[in-house]
Amino acid sequence: MGATEGGGNGKMQHTRVLRSTREHAEAATGTADTDLQARLLVQALDALPIPLELPEGEENRRLAAAMALMKEIAPRNGLEGMLAAQMVGVHGTAMDCLHRAMQPGQSGEVRNRELQHATRLLGLCARQIEALDRHRAEGRSRLLVEHVHVGAGGRTIEGRAAAAEGGASKALTHEPAETLTIEPMDWDAILGERGERAAAE
Repeated sequence: MGATEGGGNGKMQHTRVLRSTREHAEAATGTADTDLQARLLVQALDALPIPLELPEGEENRRLAAAMALMKEIAPRNGLEGMLAAQMVGVHGTAMDCLHRAMQPGQSGEVRNRELQHATRLLGLCARQIEALDRHRAEGRSRLLVEHVHVGAGGRTIEGRAAAAEGGASKALTHEPAETLTIEPMDWDAILGERGERAAAE
């Protein structure tokens, strides 16, 4: 953390400093572009509700935790890195609203207002997670079973597997390693045997 002098007004501007390796920055942002890494990290950290009077050690821990959360989201590209930065900021602001609402001696009006803010932000956070899941689901393969043929020696399933990245689908055939044979049951003999046992009893 450091301080730099603002331009012309004589005021000191608070500056947050986060030290990271290139590998950690790429894991947190999902991109190998160093300019985009820096921009996404700065945006995420600037959105955190960290008081200016916070001790430097505690501020560094909060900044590191925010970056660790982005790494846990595991963005795979710059688009997911952008969403990860937004999620970190929204989550941190929502928790800050809850913290202010629960302060001792807080008035009912302020508590209700902060809880309303937190509710909206947590709902937004849930929608962001859903958006990330939908984005990632677009690249997953799908299996569509079109025909099922049951033969004497076993079973064969024929279908089509959609390509993971939206390419042409390809035929899919699966033949089980083991076959299953079902012999017909002689119900007359079974029922007759049961009747004889019942008469004997």
